[in-house]
Amino acid sequence: MKIATTLNNLKNITLKYPLVLLSAISLFVYLFLQIDESSTFLAFGIIFSTAIPLFFSLKMLSKRVGKEWLLNIIGIIGLIGYYIILPKPGAEFNDSYIFIIIPIYVLVHLFVAVAPFLFKKNDEYTFWDYNKNLFINIVTSFIFSGVLTLGVLSIIYTIESLFNVRFDEKTYVRTFFFIATIGNTIIFLLFVNKDETENTQQKEFPVVLKFFTQFVLIPIMFLYTIILYLYSIKLLVIWKLPEGWLSYSILSYSIIGILALLLVYPLRNETKKSWVKWFYKIFYYSLLPLIALLFVAIFTRLLEYGFTEPRYYVLLLAIWLTVVTLYFILYKKASIEFIPKSLILFIIFSLICPYFSASSVAIRSQEYEFKKLLEEKDLLANGKIDYNADVTHETLTNLNSKIKFLNERNATEGVLPYLSKAKQIELVEENPYWLFSYEEFKNVITETPQGVDDLRLIVGLSDSVKVIPIERKSWVWEASYIIYNKNNIINIGNDKIDIILSDQDLYLTLNDSEKINFYPQIKAFTDEKLKSQRKNITLDEIKFTQNLGKYKVTVYLGSISLLSNYIDYGVKYIIFQER
Repeated sequence: MKIATTLNNLKNITLKYPLVLLSAISLFVYLFLQIDESSTFLAFGIIFSTAIPLFFSLKMLSKRVGKEWLLNIIGIIGLIGYYIILPKPGAEFNDSYIFIIIPIYVLVHLFVAVAPFLFKKNDEYTFWDYNKNLFINIVTSFIFSGVLTLGVLSIIYTIESLFNVRFDEKTYVRTFFFIATIGNTIIFLLFVNKDETENTQQKEFPVVLKFFTQFVLIPIMFLYTIILYLYSIKLLVIWKLPEGWLSYSILSYSIIGILALLLVYPLRNETKKSWVKWFYKIFYYSLLPLIALLFVAIFTRLLEYGFTEPRYYVLLLAIWLTVVTLYFILYKKASIEFIPKSLILFIIFSLICPYFSASSVAIRSQEYEFKKLLEEKDLLANGKIDYNADVTHETLTNLNSKIKFLNERNATEGVLPYLSKAKQIELVEENPYWLFSYEEFKNVITETPQGVDDLRLIVGLSDSVKVIPIERKSWVWEASYIIYNKNNIINIGNDKIDIILSDQDLYLTLNDSEKINFYPQIKAFTDEKLKSQRKNITLDEIKFTQNLGKYKVTVYLGSISLLSNYIDYGVKYIIFQER
């Protein structure tokens, strides 16, 4: 009977949500092919993962307005348009796409929350109950999927161990992908289908959710509030501008707090839950001073560095948070529907509004910052960049990063007039990672950081490292991922070699007895090069050799920097040769 019921439920969700399941299956197939490296087109994975919540929300909307087939066609057209703007095979997937993908992904999930409640006036409790069930179903689906994944993977491992059967190594990954895509979607839809067949109105507030919000989430929010207020008082006392991370802390606190209020919404007027009621009343008022501090932190960064997409979205969220806070403080009949619906409008604004979209604002801002940097550093002669002018490493890095930012967004038209004809051609046709090299400028200055007496030297390899010849009875260790301040143990035959890298040591110990330290050589080399103001060096110049027992050990560095009070360096290769 249970099997028949389960099969009947599977049949029902297949008939109700065919495009949702088809999207989950397509996502699994894409991930399956990715394992075999027969598909590298990231756009497909993005489209299929977006399609799952999109088609589910359209199904919810169709229950309100009908015309399911028309809504699905609109959804398919929207996905095709989304596909067109994503990078094609062979194209570089750069940061600019992230700030399209993440907002759209958030948008379709918010649409799930409001789709059944569009175009009509709704009961507050019905809206809350629907979203509460969604939240519980999502969490439960992840728990079920996680337990199922662990169980199935354990079974596969047990079969391998007990019966000496060897599965393909990729079997574990494929199993995880199957349950995480198709399995998780089916489990979620089964829970949704169960909710639809039961009357969920006026049920008792879920005990687990009540306990979590009352005794975990809200107490944490109280403590977080105290910490943020104490930090704000500290800033006022020392009269210091806030650090950049403060913006993210306040936004995180605010969003989690709003989520907590939504979760306890039906308890807000219960006298038995007086402290929940108290939290509900004071929360938005407590945000007002923090919002003011948030804007100070945001504009401190914007005035110094200009807009980028992350800073745009931080400012956008700050404005949205201000609107939501004032709405709930000033409007006596405030509805919780306003929270997701207003955020949807803000995200749509950021994506498509001409001139004020995230990409448009960021591009114009970085063009302006590029021009301002050229003018402030006196790097212009007759409207073009002057390669005879004095320039610092920091300035060149800033110029290159801004050019790279604009080039990734195909928006270099505004800076092309400042470049020579040769540089314009190089930028447009060759798409270089760094447009300006140190060698092109005749007077590159090693700058002294503010408040630091030591000079700063940054050096790098001027020739690429591909292969280091290894002679007879020689071994090479690729040390790019050396663990800092930990024992890195390698074995050569019966010999054990411990390698420890720290701020002022690079120790190699042979068989727990003989020990050498390369740091003194590295420091002597850096001191010498600092005096000569060298910018670029060759591979042979940053290799260091010592004897360790029967081995001649050669350390090759990949990078080295002399900062204010210490040397920062990265080890690339260590070669051991029998003497």
